[in-house]
Amino acid sequence: ADLKNNRPMRSCDRMMVASISKPFTAAVIMKLIDDGLLTLESEVKNYVSAEITTKVANVSEAKVKHLLSHRSGIPDYYNMEQLLDQINTNDRITTFEGFLEYVYGKKAEFEVDESYSYSNNNFVLLGIIAEQASGKTLKQLYQEIIFDPLQLSSGYFDMENPFPADMPKGYVDVFADDTRIESEFLYRDEARTPDGGIIINNLD
Repeated sequence: ADLKNNRPMRSCDRMMVASISKPFTAAVIMKLIDDGLLTLESEVKNYVSAEITTKVANVSEAKVKHLLSHRSGIPDYYNMEQLLDQINTNDRITTFEGFLEYVYGKKAEFEVDESYSYSNNNFVLLGIIAEQASGKTLKQLYQEIIFDPLQLSSGYFDMENPFPADMPKGYVDVFADDTRIESEFLYRDEARTPDGGIIINNLD
């Protein structure tokens, strides 16, 4: 778990669950729908800035249901430019909107509801919508809607401090002499997203 301090892994340690975060975000959206704050037909453009509406393809036509089902045609931020920034620039993205910038001006994958294409940006947008519709942060929403009611005491999401102090270190071997360096810099941005930022232990 921590080479420097010689700490072994434990079965109770919290780990990033990456895209398994998407069902958590979808559950938040569905609860807001139950509460009458959204509908599946709610238009994305009503919850995002004019800049996003004009610069991200299909945002002006997409609805919440299209984001949830990956039928929006909105391109994915997960591209070569973003990957290189992730490796070379620590703490570059600190807002949901920062991920959408990677697709500013890019063509849509297809017309809204015409087909299916997995895009992390669908859930970035759902995070923005959840906050706008509720007036709460996604951190609060995860806590109030999922973690607390289900007693998931290890559940963690925090834009300001993306990794809990007790989380095991990750390591990457990039040198010929088998030197391992901590890989937190590779995942810090992802830990701030509605599509991949949940951290939780195996039991929960």
